[in-house]
Amino acid sequence: MRFHCDIPADFLRAVFEVMLDVDRHTYQVLTKRPSRAARFVRQNGDLFCDCGLPPHIWIGTSTENQRTA
Repeated sequence: MRFHCDIPADFLRAVFEVMLDVDRHTYQVLTKRPSRAARFVRQNGDLFCDCGLPPHIWIGTSTENQRTA
């Protein structure tokens, strides 16, 4: 999954809907755009319970160096 600005939010929402429906798998979503990922989760709170992302969906990011981290 990509949180690149060219990927429509509707597509991201559809992917998350599948991940939420098929909870027998653990999904590891890695992105270089953590701010867009966080914004997506906030703006689509109706998809998620009050506690945020369910435990079978992990979101992570990579950093280029310690200063960025």
